[in-house]
Amino acid sequence: MIAFFIAINIQKIVLQNNIIVYCFRVILISILFFLLAKIGLTFSFVQSNITLFWLPSGLGIAVLLILGRKYWLGSSIGAFLANYFTEAPIGFVFAAVIANTLEPLISHFILTYLFDFNKQLSRLKDIGLFLFFAVLLSPILSAFVGVTGLCLNGMLEWKRFFDAAFSWWAGDAFGILTLGALLLTWFFHFPIKNTLSKTTEGLICILCIVAIQVIIYFDFNLFLPVKYFTWFIFPLLIWASIRFSQKVAIAFAFIAMIIAVVGTINNHGPFFTGSINSSLILLYSFISVIMVNTLTLTATIAERLEKENAIINLNRERDTLFNSTDDFIWSVDRNFNLLSANLAFIERIEKVSGKTLEKGNSLLQIHSYSPEILKFWQNLYERALAGESIKTEFTGAANNALSKSSIDLNLKPIYRDNTIIGAACFGKDITERKRAEESQKKSEQQLRLALSGGELGLWDWNFSTSELDMNDRWLTMLGLDPGDPKPNIDSWSSRVHPEDIGKLYTLTNNVILNPNGKNFETEIRALHKDGNYIWILDKGAVVERDNDGNPLRIVGTHMDITARKLAESDLIKAKEQAEAANKTKSEFLANMSHEIKTPLNAIIGFTDLLVISNLNDTQRQYLNIVLQSANSLLELLNDVLDFSKIEAGKLELHMEKVDLFELINQVVDVINFRALAKGIQILLAIPTNTPRFIWTDPIRLRQIMINLLSNAVKFTTHGQIKIIIETNYYNPQNMDANINFSVQDTGIGISKENQVKIFEAFAQVDSSNNRKFRGTGLGLTICNDLLALMNSKLEVNSELGVGSIFTFSLFLKVEYGKNIFIQNKIEIDKTVNEVPNGNKFKVLVVDDDLVNLSLIKTIIRNILPLATILDAANGKEAIEVFTKEQPDIILMDIQMPEMNGHEATVEIRKLERTRDTPIIAVTAGTTDMNKKE
Repeated sequence: MIAFFIAINIQKIVLQNNIIVYCFRVILISILFFLLAKIGLTFSFVQSNITLFWLPSGLGIAVLLILGRKYWLGSSIGAFLANYFTEAPIGFVFAAVIANTLEPLISHFILTYLFDFNKQLSRLKDIGLFLFFAVLLSPILSAFVGVTGLCLNGMLEWKRFFDAAFSWWAGDAFGILTLGALLLTWFFHFPIKNTLSKTTEGLICILCIVAIQVIIYFDFNLFLPVKYFTWFIFPLLIWASIRFSQKVAIAFAFIAMIIAVVGTINNHGPFFTGSINSSLILLYSFISVIMVNTLTLTATIAERLEKENAIINLNRERDTLFNSTDDFIWSVDRNFNLLSANLAFIERIEKVSGKTLEKGNSLLQIHSYSPEILKFWQNLYERALAGESIKTEFTGAANNALSKSSIDLNLKPIYRDNTIIGAACFGKDITERKRAEESQKKSEQQLRLALSGGELGLWDWNFSTSELDMNDRWLTMLGLDPGDPKPNIDSWSSRVHPEDIGKLYTLTNNVILNPNGKNFETEIRALHKDGNYIWILDKGAVVERDNDGNPLRIVGTHMDITARKLAESDLIKAKEQAEAANKTKSEFLANMSHEIKTPLNAIIGFTDLLVISNLNDTQRQYLNIVLQSANSLLELLNDVLDFSKIEAGKLELHMEKVDLFELINQVVDVINFRALAKGIQILLAIPTNTPRFIWTDPIRLRQIMINLLSNAVKFTTHGQIKIIIETNYYNPQNMDANINFSVQDTGIGISKENQVKIFEAFAQVDSSNNRKFRGTGLGLTICNDLLALMNSKLEVNSELGVGSIFTFSLFLKVEYGKNIFIQNKIEIDKTVNEVPNGNKFKVLVVDDDLVNLSLIKTIIRNILPLATILDAANGKEAIEVFTKEQPDIILMDIQMPEMNGHEATVEIRKLERTRDTPIIAVTAGTTDMNKKE
């Protein structure tokens, strides 16, 4: 037995692999089965095969019930080895293996799967199942299979079949009854916790059992009638069953049984009669009585102890619960004496009376209570003792000036045999709750007063019942009479403007029905009683939810904001009118560009022609001053008109493929003359990884760069200006890049406080009358507005006396090409396109302004003296001339009477069949000159 339990626990230190543990256990079970079988086979009757006492059967049953049916292989291997080494025929060996395998499997199946069997054998029910199925029935099948194997292999005559089957069954049955029961009880009750006195008592008991059994079964005193002492073992086993645990009592019975078996086998003891059968019957009967008596007695005692312990634990739990609550629990008998009480009640009485309250004391003799209070309690007790169930509240104070307290009371009669023997009392201190309720009532009153004074409508919505409670102001706000029936949630919803119903649905879903939603606020229109809609500011909050997060109660306020909304509407209308007036002003300025710039262009054009004519020095000097002033005026005018166009929203970007290097080279060429005149060098730095072609609006990008370079030249007196263009990011898959443009100068710089001011329209850093640098203050503003259309902005980093750096980045579609650098500038291949057959070349000039028409024709004659120049005053005349003369190129004014340049271009394109005549827009306005027809 000790070896069995050691083996079971060895596996805990073996590798925690299920297969290894299983194999280890199977081998161990096989060894134990083999050893027990060898012991059993030493006491055999039929050629070392039918045994007196087959202990392996008890091992097989215990193993399967403890570890599971998958360990049947251990019993099979052990049975095979034990019978194989007896030199029995191989046919019988397999019969014995089958018998020893089926026996525990059948018992395990019946007990485990067909019944609620407790393997600990601690209940009488489990012992009965174990005795009937494991001890009585399963060995029958094993006996018939095994004895059949004996007869088939010639080891036993068939006429002795039933005698041998009985002997086989008896050996297996009593092996299960003894060793099986012992292993089960010891495995599931292994810990032993006994005191020294209990251990001493146990040693005395087992010594007495061993002494008596040895005397009886080994004939130490032949002069005594020892057969009459055989039953002396029972008082000792009863002693063990009552005083010790179930496992100890069964172990003592097993020891007594082993001594009896050994003595009987050795022809001693009261059960030896000289006949094997009669001796076995007597011995088995004795063993059955010992084991069954011990098992049933210990199970009975165990069940009783378990029930007693359960009652004790239940009483402890009751007392713990009874005394752990802060509520008062007590009971009185018919004389108002205390029957029972929890600690909370006792401490309460001690606090009030200053005396310790004990059972049997009268609760109507607490002198700290006034006569009125004692009379109140006496009335309650009498009503409860009369059979009434009472629920009330007690409010009072003791004479020792304790604070006023409130208690919620429940009293019920206590019945025994249909007779009232007392009253059970339950009390809960609700002092704080009552104070909170009173405080809440005061707060609600104050809130209602505040809401009434503040012209706020208060509403309270019970979500589960759809009930809607509101104050009088809520009703009068809608023109309703406070005396009229109050609306519910449905009638209120019907008053909401149809266009605002969606707001309520959104609030319901996002806040009210959302377990995490709390506060909400919205503006809605509600129908007034007079038929008009008023504006209401609706504020609310979910103040109560159930355990699942569903709303229970929502409260809020209504405020009439109709006057405010009307004021807002008037303000919006005024704002719209102001914006419309401002837009009209901007459109007027934009539309005035043609009328303003047309005469100015004529002045500049003819002045430029006069400068290159035969003039004396004084005349040329005067004309240069006129030309310089006209150009300055044109520059200022362009800034104002560009700003007006942006402000009017008429400026649009037109994206096209642009040679970035050529564009930058053009910008440098435009500014370089002024820079060289001041002795300033312009440097251009473009890394080799910069894409050559970009998709952008070339006119606006050129305008931004020229503006930045012009400012740099204007505010720089010495040093240099550097243009840096570099790629910050390039995506080869989408062919897009982030290109950074930077203009650096060594000019006068800008202070920190003025770096924001420079981007404001019409604002200048130097606004004095004698400022050195002139201008409108619109240049950087226009640049920033243009960059905003390109999803970018202008950034500045400047320091007074050091210089400034203006930077912007553009995210563009790009394409790489061949880059050629010569001395900081990009070389651009330029081919001079000579006009073939210059004497036959026809140019059509279309302009309604005679001055501009004359100027353009004069310029063309200077460039192409042999060309034929045709003219037209409007779009209709241009179409007629085009149809008749088929000119090689057309210079088309945009704004003209009868038919403008755009319309004329569309009609001309319709007339063309085999060629695409170049049409160049010539205008003094801010019209989109890149628009393609």
